[in-house]
Amino acid sequence: MISKEQFQQEIDLIIQNAIREDVGDGDHSSLACIPPSAEGKAKIMLK
Repeated sequence: MISKEQFQQEIDLIIQNAIREDVGDGDHSSLACIPPSAEGKAKIMLK
């Protein structure tokens, strides 16, 4: 079993890697799947 500190370090590393993956040219998965002309809408509902 790992400590809370070790767990937090692992979580932080996962988040850093996810952000680093999208820096620069952008998110290659999204760029490959979604055409540049695509448009969408979003609605944020919060309380």
